[in-house]
Amino acid sequence: MAESEASPVASLQEEATCPVCLEYFSDPVGTECGHNFCRACISQCWDGADGRLPCPECRELCHRGSLKANRQLKNIVRITQQLALQSARSLEAGLCAKHDEKLKVKCKSWLDPLKKEMNEFLEQQSKEKIKFKALNNTLENMRQKIVTEFEELRKFLNNQERLLLSRLEKMDSKLATAEKAKMSELSGRISSLGNLVAEIEEKCKLAAGDFMKDAKLTLNKCAKVKFQKPEEKMKYCKVGVNLDPVTAHPRLIISEARRCVEYGENTKLLPEDPRRFDFFPCVLGSEGFTTGRYYWEVEVRGGGGWYVGAARESVKRKGGTNILPSDGIWAIWGWKNEYKVLTSPLTILSPKVTLSKLGVYLDYEGRQLSLYNADTLEHLYTFRHVFTEKIYPFFWVASKVKLCLV
Repeated sequence: MAESEASPVASLQEEATCPVCLEYFSDPVGTECGHNFCRACISQCWDGADGRLPCPECRELCHRGSLKANRQLKNIVRITQQLALQSARSLEAGLCAKHDEKLKVKCKSWLDPLKKEMNEFLEQQSKEKIKFKALNNTLENMRQKIVTEFEELRKFLNNQERLLLSRLEKMDSKLATAEKAKMSELSGRISSLGNLVAEIEEKCKLAAGDFMKDAKLTLNKCAKVKFQKPEEKMKYCKVGVNLDPVTAHPRLIISEARRCVEYGENTKLLPEDPRRFDFFPCVLGSEGFTTGRYYWEVEVRGGGGWYVGAARESVKRKGGTNILPSDGIWAIWGWKNEYKVLTSPLTILSPKVTLSKLGVYLDYEGRQLSLYNADTLEHLYTFRHVFTEKIYPFFWVASKVKLCLV
């Protein structure tokens, strides 16, 4: 063997060294890819991870359960330790570990620098392995995090897509129904007008004497053919609105028929419910609207303060809230003979007569909420471009006043 070659003991020591801790193998185990590690070292490298895990030596993916104890390597380590001990004793006795004879100057002059250089490289190798191990662990953690986060994002987007498409499908169905009804109504009116026009044209061909015989009847038919005003048309959209006791503030008293509400003297002990208003004396209607046109009337009895209008389903119910469109409430405020629309800033109203009965007209597709004096059909105010979710009738009642749906 040439003098430049490593000694068998040194080579054996290198082979008996764990590539992670750079110490002799302790309880060595082998991976699927054929590399060996201390059981504690490989367990530490794979700590907190599941599934197929990268080999610290070659990065090939292995199963944690595939680790097998290497008893033969364990025996080789024991023999290597004994040889190393024997070599150390030989050095102490002045024998060359390579030649097993008395040390010569040549052996010492070549061996010591090589050992020093080897130790430096081993130390550098250990540091580099530790550094790259940390970087690999960081990259693996980032990879797992990215995969998990994008998987959750995909699930969320898929759910949102299904939800929105479902809502659009329902809206499309309701819109088609509304369109069909409207077109049928207009077609009927157009047909009536066409028949009347044809009838008049035929009678215009008659002699004056014959035409005058049924002129009165013809004129009456013409007088009856006219389109309704919006104020008259909304009467046909009137719905029966009931109050929802589940949403009512504990101080409010709801009538048995759920048509009237007033402010009580005592606070009722009621079970906690996320739908209930607990700060302001408010209550919602029992039915909400997401399409169509609706009209309801509210009678004001007494001289206390009140609010009447509509609110979105997500309106804040716990703690104080602003009675404003920005917070999902569109309403009119009244107290004695003072009236204001709850806009920002407030819009002061000056109705022709005292408001004893309010009319609320909701046009969901038109995204409008109009308020009227129900007794005179005087238009008070219209909120525009307001609806993006389910809308409920809204009522706010102070003391000395009673609101009743009529």
